[in-house]
Amino acid sequence: MEKLDKIYTVEEYFELEKTSEVRHDFHLGEVFALAGTSKPHNRIKINLVKYLDDRINPDTCMIHDENIKTELFPQRTYVYPDIVISCDANDRLDNYMVKHPKLILEVLSPGTESYDRGFKLLNYQRIPSLQQYILLSQDMMQVESYSRNEDNSWKYEMFTAPDSVLEFSSFGIGMTLTQIYQHVNFPSDQTATS
Repeated sequence: MEKLDKIYTVEEYFELEKTSEVRHDFHLGEVFALAGTSKPHNRIKINLVKYLDDRINPDTCMIHDENIKTELFPQRTYVYPDIVISCDANDRLDNYMVKHPKLILEVLSPGTESYDRGFKLLNYQRIPSLQQYILLSQDMMQVESYSRNEDNSWKYEMFTAPDSVLEFSSFGIGMTLTQIYQHVNFPSDQTATS
C-alpha cells in the first residue's frame, strides 16, 4: 500500500474516491492507494462470492466485493474489504459504503497481510454488527476465522484440510476448502485443485 503525500479531509477523500481509478483506504487524514491483486486472489474471491451469493437471500442481506468501502469509524477510517456482507437495512440507503457489516472476508496478499491481521482485525472486531471475520491465504490452503461469541469474545479457528468446512455461522451455511480453492494454482510445493 502506497501512502499519498497529502493529508485529506473526509470530504476530500470522498471526492477523490468518486473520480479515482484506484481505490484508497483512509485513516485520520492519511490516504493509502490499494494495489491490484493476483490471479489466485481473484479466483478465491470469485469462488466465495458465487457461493455466498447463491445462498444468501438478497432481500435481507447484500454481498459486496472489494469496490465498496466499509466505515470503521465515522469521519476517521474507511477501508475496502475483499468481501463484505451487510444485513442492515440502513446499508441499502448508501450506494457506496457499508456501515454495519455482518461478515467480512479478506484474501491475504504479501503487501497487506500484516495490515489485515493487525490494524483491520483489531478495528473490525470493534464494529458491533460484525459477527465473523475470515482471512484466506492465497499461497496455500489455509483459512482463519474469527467469530463473535454471545459474550462479545472472539473464537479463533484455522482450517487447512481440503475437506474442512468453513462455517459462515451467521448464515447457517458452510463451504469446504476444496470449494474455496477450486481452480487456484498454488506455488509448485502445493497441490492445485481442479
